[in-house]
Amino acid sequence: MMIACSWSSVRGLVLIGMSCTLPMASAQQADPATGTVTGQVVCGDTQRPARFAGVLLLAVVGASASTQPNASAVQGSGAGNGYGDGEKVQVLTGLDGSYTASHVAPGDYYAFPAMAGYVLPASLVQAAMDSGADMTKPLAGVPVVHVSAGVTVRQDLVLVRGGVVSGHVLWDDGSPVPRAVVMVQVANADRSKMSMQFGSLEWASALTGGGLSTQADDLGQYRIAGLAAGKYLVYALVVGHGQFATHAGKTTMTSSDVTLFAFAPDAFRKSEAKPIAVSAGQEQSGVDITVNLAGTHSVSGRVVSAEDGHGIGLGVVFLRDAGDTSLMRFAHADATGSFTVQAVPSGSYNLTVGDVVDGGRSYIGAKQSVVVGDTDVAGVNVTLQPGKNAPGNGSP
Repeated sequence: MMIACSWSSVRGLVLIGMSCTLPMASAQQADPATGTVTGQVVCGDTQRPARFAGVLLLAVVGASASTQPNASAVQGSGAGNGYGDGEKVQVLTGLDGSYTASHVAPGDYYAFPAMAGYVLPASLVQAAMDSGADMTKPLAGVPVVHVSAGVTVRQDLVLVRGGVVSGHVLWDDGSPVPRAVVMVQVANADRSKMSMQFGSLEWASALTGGGLSTQADDLGQYRIAGLAAGKYLVYALVVGHGQFATHAGKTTMTSSDVTLFAFAPDAFRKSEAKPIAVSAGQEQSGVDITVNLAGTHSVSGRVVSAEDGHGIGLGVVFLRDAGDTSLMRFAHADATGSFTVQAVPSGSYNLTVGDVVDGGRSYIGAKQSVVVGDTDVAGVNVTLQPGKNAPGNGSP
């Protein structure tokens, strides 16, 4: 019975997949105004076929008019607008590593292969931008294929094995932090911003299981692969969980005020993070991230109205590090206006409360300085002035 049920489930998935793909296939009519790109993707480290790898054909923006893809050549396609919505074709390879991209509008296209564990297309483009490459011209090291109407052109592609960062996310007592989201970013603070024309490159990561983030397992272990050679900052996002309840058919959800970013090896501030050097095809293991709560404190107080001193319970209090904006904490004020911001490291902070509305009254946001030393800070009172539309201030 168990085997029969399993086969039934698999057969259902296959039928669903067929029902999703068959209408699309039947809509693909022969179009002499478009071209076809075929080829094979192989893994550069093993020279074996890259099965179910992604292939993205992305229009070369900045090419001459004669080589720009003609959006009108494909019914329903849109001209490039510089926001990742230009001409592109996305396909997967088969069991032999081969691919076929049909109905491609004539023009020049970058050909990006992508598969988990291999250097991400976005990393290749970012490296070119950081080196000062002219982004209006074809990028060095990225194949460009020219597509002509009614012609099939071949473009074989090679995947380059990327670097790996691995380790654990731990509390300062040594226990693991399950489900922490671990991310990496290039350590160079002056890196060039990714051009919007390459926004589609994120598709390649999502579709093939790669990317610059992952989730720690039950032991706090994480592993991020497919990194281009360079220096990276590795950090974890730890979010507390609120309450989710259903009563009498009504569902309520309360979010947590605890949101922590911790940088490797044990810093809450980006400026105190230690860059990790990554080499192509090599694993940098033992990059642990410690969420060090031992040296943190709480900041508590009350948000009140300047009119009558009553507590304002709809505000959110933010603490931002005065010297490093990567460190931020927040807390919601309760019904009496009381708040407690948790896990605050020693340092100088700017405390702000955004515009709030309380019983039909609006209030102007406030800002003040808070210094956290070696102990908890209590009695931080924040007084808000009424807004222009508050009763008694000219509001109708």
